[in-house]
Amino acid sequence: MCRCCYRPMGIARIAEVERWRRYDGRGDHLDWLAFAVRWLHVITAIAWIGSSFYLVALDLGLN
Repeated sequence: MCRCCYRPMGIARIAEVERWRRYDGRGDHLDWLAFAVRWLHVITAIAWIGSSFYLVALDLGLN
C-alpha cells in the first residue's frame, strides 16, 4: 500500500521507492555520464538525418 494515497503499488514502483529510500549519492557521475551520452546520441541522430536530407536535395539539384 502506498502511504500517501493508500492504493496498492506495483512491484516496479515498490522497487523504485526502495531504491530512492536507500540512495546515498554514490554513482551520480555515472548517471550524468549516461544522461550526456543519451543526449549526444539524440543530437547525432538528428544531425545524421538532417545531413542525409541535405545530401539528397544536393544530389537532386545536380541532375
